[in-house]
Amino acid sequence: MKQIEIRVLALLLAGIMCLSAFSCAKEETPSGNPGNGSPAKTDAAADPDGPANTNGPADPDGPSNPDAPSSPDTPAEEAAETEWPVPDYSDFIMPEETGELTVYTTDMLSVTLTPAVEIFKTQYPGVGVTVKTLGDDEYEALVRTEIPAGRGPDLLFSFGIDLPDIYKSVTAGIFEDLGPYLANDPDFRAEDYVEGVLNGGLYMGRRYFVPIEYICPIVETTAENLADAGLRPEDFSAWESFTDALIRYKEQVPEGDMLLVPLGHQNAVELYDLFEYAGLEPIDYANGTASLDEKQMKKIADAAKSYFREERAFYMDNTLGVALVERKGLFVGELNATYSVYGLMRGLRSQGETPLIFAIPDCHDGVTARICSLAAVPQGAKNKLNAYRLLKILLSEELQGGQNSAGLGNLRIGMPVNKNALRGMVYGTNQKYPDVDGEVITEEDAAMLFELVSSPTRTEIMPPTVKRYLQLEIFPYVRGEKGWDDCYKRFLNTLELYASE
Repeated sequence: MKQIEIRVLALLLAGIMCLSAFSCAKEETPSGNPGNGSPAKTDAAADPDGPANTNGPADPDGPSNPDAPSSPDTPAEEAAETEWPVPDYSDFIMPEETGELTVYTTDMLSVTLTPAVEIFKTQYPGVGVTVKTLGDDEYEALVRTEIPAGRGPDLLFSFGIDLPDIYKSVTAGIFEDLGPYLANDPDFRAEDYVEGVLNGGLYMGRRYFVPIEYICPIVETTAENLADAGLRPEDFSAWESFTDALIRYKEQVPEGDMLLVPLGHQNAVELYDLFEYAGLEPIDYANGTASLDEKQMKKIADAAKSYFREERAFYMDNTLGVALVERKGLFVGELNATYSVYGLMRGLRSQGETPLIFAIPDCHDGVTARICSLAAVPQGAKNKLNAYRLLKILLSEELQGGQNSAGLGNLRIGMPVNKNALRGMVYGTNQKYPDVDGEVITEEDAAMLFELVSSPTRTEIMPPTVKRYLQLEIFPYVRGEKGWDDCYKRFLNTLELYASE
């Protein structure tokens, strides 16, 4: 019960700005990691009800690289859980010094990249830094064409959706293995980071990208809300019982929503989030095949279908808590680093409610987080040492826990992978978040929250292409337009064709 209480309450941070219904960017991220660890995605401007952008070159991931990781002989089900041996990097030599560094950015990426570059210039004044600020479409087009061709920026800082599929890019050998850099860097300590998130960049034991920020899949309800629906906190402690409880709630509260989310996107959010946070790995990239479990997939689709309505309630951020108290939904969803969980918690307590916060459990008996942004060094980079130096700055407490002159954090979408920066966010020691005042928010609340948001055991990034297939082939079942067998067969066949390309 102790652990349940920790998950139940500790999740009160996942964000921090202004959601409370009483006091008072949405994200997106790509899919399954076939290495040890696990992968997530974020696009603050994305419309979860709309199709993903699939425009781009015919072969955006470029030609196959002979140095790319080879496919193992393990079956698809085993590939995701294979414990790959740790490579021997003892003879690695850092790249030579150069006097240049080139990075590409957009308005949104610059929120984090600009302060990182300023720190870099202070630490390495002799290096000439070129920053190309591009429009979103131009940035995406150049990343998709130049990086596979051995041109472009020395460091890719990305929300994970700029390439159609980050994992296909990895298997094509487009990115540098960062493992030897970190292994031979005396200043890098893996224990300084949330391990389950940091390892999201592992593929077959090698580290081809590094997550910078993430979303922990947390949802909030109250003890009274569950009791009124005949549910218990224990029902949400494992994936099977969690998905069963979603259906039972709908049976008990026919007009209730699963997730109370802002701007009325429940239909899309429910399907996408349940799919992604279940930790499913729909593609075995190493073997080039689909690797779905139909039983698990149908449970997700059935849950989303049971809640589907053409017209869903439209909530603003500051009305979500009120809707929860009025028993209009099971959970407040989309809690992340842009929302004030402490504020919502205070508001619920002021209404005589007992806040309960959960991390959505995945089908691996852990917690799957979503990667909001990542950094990688292209194989064709001309200034790899400086790119690695900038990557380390992106991982640093100074950057991840810092804020600009307006008091806004350098990370605008997710939570820091750096543990000290994350701890500062939870306890309010390095940013202006609600104080832990010993009354409505206690030191124990903060301790439980930190344990919860640092609990992910794996991460996901859902590629835009896979998300589009999910929408095209599974959404007709959710909407009641087609039967399951037809929808699932089409989805599986589409994934098979895509995986084999």
